[in-house]
Amino acid sequence: MSEKPFSALLAECDSLMTGPVTDATVDRFVALIEDPTLYKYAFQTLQNPAWIEPLNQRGFFLRPPEPTVDNEKSTISFPTWPEIQFLVRMAQVAPSDVLTVLLTVRTTANVSVHYDIARAALAMPPPLASEVANKETVWLDEQNRTVLGFHAFATLGKLISHLAKGGEKESSLNLARSLLRILPDPRAADNAASSPFTLSREPITLIEYFDYELVLRETVQDLVAVGGLDSLVLLSDLLEQAITLSTDYGDENRNEDYSYIWRPSLEAGQDRGLKDALVSATKKAVETLAEENPDNVGTIVNILEQRRWNIFRRLSLWLMGKYPERATALIKQHLTDERLLDSGAEWEALAATHFGELLREEQNLYLNWIEKGPLRTFSDLADHRRFFGEDTTEGDYQRYVRTWKRDRLKIIELALPGEWTTKYQALVDELGEPEVSVATPYLAEDVETGRSPKTIEELRSIGIPELVSYLRNWKPETGSESQFALASSLAAAVQSEPQRFATNASQFAELDPAYLKSIISGIRQGIEAGWTVAWEPLIRLCHDFIVGRTQADKARYDSSLKRETLSLFTKGLNNQPAEIPFSLRELTWETLQVLTSDPDPTVEYEAKYGDGLDPATLSINSVRGEAMHRVIQYGLWVRRALQEGEGKGAINRGFQDMPELQKVLDDHLDIQKDPSVAIRAVYGQWLPWLIFLDKEWTIGKLAQIFPKDESLAKYGVVAWFTYIIFCQPYDEAFDVLQEEYAVAIERLGRESIKKPSYGDPSQSLASHVMALYWRGKLDFGDSGLLQKFFERAPTQLASYAMWFVGNSLKNSKHEVAASIRDRLQSLWEWRVTIGQAGELSTFGLWFTSNKFEKNWAIQQLYEALRTTGEIEDESEVVQQLATQSFANPILPIECLKLLASTARDYWRVFDYQDSAKKIIADALKSGDFTAQRLAEDVVERLMAQGHLTFRDLLRSPVS
Repeated sequence: MSEKPFSALLAECDSLMTGPVTDATVDRFVALIEDPTLYKYAFQTLQNPAWIEPLNQRGFFLRPPEPTVDNEKSTISFPTWPEIQFLVRMAQVAPSDVLTVLLTVRTTANVSVHYDIARAALAMPPPLASEVANKETVWLDEQNRTVLGFHAFATLGKLISHLAKGGEKESSLNLARSLLRILPDPRAADNAASSPFTLSREPITLIEYFDYELVLRETVQDLVAVGGLDSLVLLSDLLEQAITLSTDYGDENRNEDYSYIWRPSLEAGQDRGLKDALVSATKKAVETLAEENPDNVGTIVNILEQRRWNIFRRLSLWLMGKYPERATALIKQHLTDERLLDSGAEWEALAATHFGELLREEQNLYLNWIEKGPLRTFSDLADHRRFFGEDTTEGDYQRYVRTWKRDRLKIIELALPGEWTTKYQALVDELGEPEVSVATPYLAEDVETGRSPKTIEELRSIGIPELVSYLRNWKPETGSESQFALASSLAAAVQSEPQRFATNASQFAELDPAYLKSIISGIRQGIEAGWTVAWEPLIRLCHDFIVGRTQADKARYDSSLKRETLSLFTKGLNNQPAEIPFSLRELTWETLQVLTSDPDPTVEYEAKYGDGLDPATLSINSVRGEAMHRVIQYGLWVRRALQEGEGKGAINRGFQDMPELQKVLDDHLDIQKDPSVAIRAVYGQWLPWLIFLDKEWTIGKLAQIFPKDESLAKYGVVAWFTYIIFCQPYDEAFDVLQEEYAVAIERLGRESIKKPSYGDPSQSLASHVMALYWRGKLDFGDSGLLQKFFERAPTQLASYAMWFVGNSLKNSKHEVAASIRDRLQSLWEWRVTIGQAGELSTFGLWFTSNKFEKNWAIQQLYEALRTTGEIEDESEVVQQLATQSFANPILPIECLKLLASTARDYWRVFDYQDSAKKIIADALKSGDFTAQRLAEDVVERLMAQGHLTFRDLLRSPVS
């Protein structure tokens, strides 16, 4: 556009914006802002409202940018519109001029623009803002799916309040109605056309739920203040629409909305979604209107009860209970309506309080309904069976009827006539007291988990024999009690005193497996918390129910109990104060050995779920797999105990000291005996420890662990993947597995088995190779593994290898030995000659590790930047350059220039702009002409990219 430096163009732009507005200055201004950076700067900075009209005449405010859609990445972005930033600032000083422009702006799908339009309207007087709101309402009404909003819709919510507070009733209600509009479940039409089944319907909101709930919560009070009863109608419309769109279309006379489940209490919402939020908003409106004018109660009840769904009935009943002195006739009318007898907690609360105020004949109506029995729920035994099952007897049904009568009489217990008090007491004597008042809504958590009949403290206070008897004989007395909840409380009680329960473990042998699991789990968690326990009775308990039972008995113990037992062994076989005593070796082994023969996982299970659970994951989520993990841990436990017994000089006789372990390992390596790939993952994960336990055995078994037969290749690949991902590159393991490393390198880029979810075997191999080179186990050479790795590795993997070294250097808190530093420098200088950009960009981590001589490091950084223009750890690289720029400004400013010369994310410079400014300032003050010119060039480049804060570094615009 011009030969002038950018700083000079910027100064000219400033002069035009602050000077007189003439045709000539506008023409020059328009020409200047053809530069994208100046364009953004001008509209972000311009403060003179006199520019609105001439810029509008030149069409600057007509065409906002549309959203940017990237179909390949499935993303959408909403670019900002610099022009409207200017209008937002001017809305307060020239609102009429801004309104004229906004009314001509082309409608856009870009919500970033709508956000700024709302901001401008918020700065205007409400009468002018209402015209903007009306245009926004039209746009909202045209949308037919959820629109992403970021801050836009929260700001439109603020505009609703702004209008309401300014008395603009119609525009505030209309904007609220459009913004809070509810749309049908988009899946419903597809489902109806393609499937005989009906999905549960989930209506969607025009704006995202987070914004929806925020707008709803923050605008209700203002809408009620301006809209009065019309605001209640609006909120009721929305609530009715939400419920209607969430139910199956069908009987229009149906009014059951199941709100007793999704909103059990009107007093407190549970944040259970759209309907719950709308109930809270409607209730707030009801309450506000009634408090402002109690005479409104009757009108409010009438508005609510014109609606179809039960939640509106509940709201009206709740309102009557809150303002009974204004609803006397309404209360009597509702208490004498048989259709409301089972309508829920609000009606029951009303009856409990006001039944005694009814005339005797009105009370008799209620009592006669109770005498007849359940009206809505079940009319006869056949109905009851359809709900509870065909095995329901006549006696069961009659007991249900009597329970229903007792609970309804409980509601009005204090006002019962004499003869009815006798009837109620007879029902209580037969059935017991109602556990809670029917008028107390239950919470969904009670239904999902049940309630324990004993608290944790109560279980702790019971002696062991009494506790065993209680657990053996307990049966739930109410529908809210559950074995699951009792077992959970038991586990917590055991965890608090694991010693007592472990010592008495033998007394639990005949309990239900659910309680056994809780006891073992509680003891395990107690050990994890630092307790020591008596292991012998505990191991004997595990041994007895795993080993000493008949097959029929064993069937009682499901896999979850067996796996909990193995989790206990994980703690007991670990090297810790609570370790299992070595004297229990035989019992421990016998228990583990049985579990290594467990059928879980079966080949069929692996075939069915192999895509969802990779072998290593399956090995810790199956009984046999986890048992195989534990038997290797058992070997380490035995080895540790023998060493302690024989002293530090004990000879490692390998599996000669544990032949039982060798036999199990041999058996499960036989594919005819155990074809599970999950078990092969166990061998891979524990390979270094198998080498430690018996190196000669492991070497002899490598051909079975990594079979070369193509038909068995998957077993070897699974073992290798698990080894390379889970294990560190130990020197001894590498010596044993060199051939497998060579095979894996040769296989790079053409693995036929899907990568596991727990890691990338190729990256893990790269990490091993780099660590082994670091330690001197690998070196350069035409036939060496290091050379072959880089020859075979795809570019991305080679880059990862160099990144791994840099990251390791950076995370190391210790000095690097000179010999290692020399090896790493040689590696880097070799890879620089290859010139792969991805590898070279990783030098940022090497540089910021501070492990190399400064001159060598900064020279390598410069070469990497000169080749690639990009660098890892860019922000810290610049920060470190700033620490060197005062003493030697040339290379730091040259590196910064290379960074500034590369097109990159605008925002990244903000991460290091202070360090960049120091590098530039040091160069400008250095007295070195070359450094000064480089610094001025960097400033011009950064400013042209939009980083205008750097302009202050220049002493004056460069001519």
